[in-house]
Amino acid sequence: MTLACRCPLAERSDATAAAALTRKLARELGMAAAASERLALATLELATNAVRHAGSGEMEMHVEWDRVTVVVLDRGPGLDTPERLFEDRPRNPAEAWQPGQSLGAGGPSVRRLVDEASARRREGGGLEVRAVMRRRR
Repeated sequence: MTLACRCPLAERSDATAAAALTRKLARELGMAAAASERLALATLELATNAVRHAGSGEMEMHVEWDRVTVVVLDRGPGLDTPERLFEDRPRNPAEAWQPGQSLGAGGPSVRRLVDEASARRREGGGLEVRAVMRRRR
């Protein structure tokens, strides 16, 4: 696996820049336009979450011959059960997302945008979230 880029995530504009860079590099690596756009949207969501909920983080993009992997790392409070990040939430208005009370819809959206998505707690605190998009031939 080759590291293609690394971006700091300290403010919302960094999340936007990380998504734009992901889109650009994925296209340069030969990924289809629709796939690179979905990967960029997933990157934007994950990077924005790192800034919003953890205060800061870092995005890495790794390239293999058959896939591009975006990894967002943060040192925030993390989640007790990181695998729940990608679970769909109730659509019932009485159970709607409330800031600070539950997970939002971003994780499930990321799961639908990419081929693989995973999250795990980091030693020392925070999360490592991965989004993988396979290259189509």
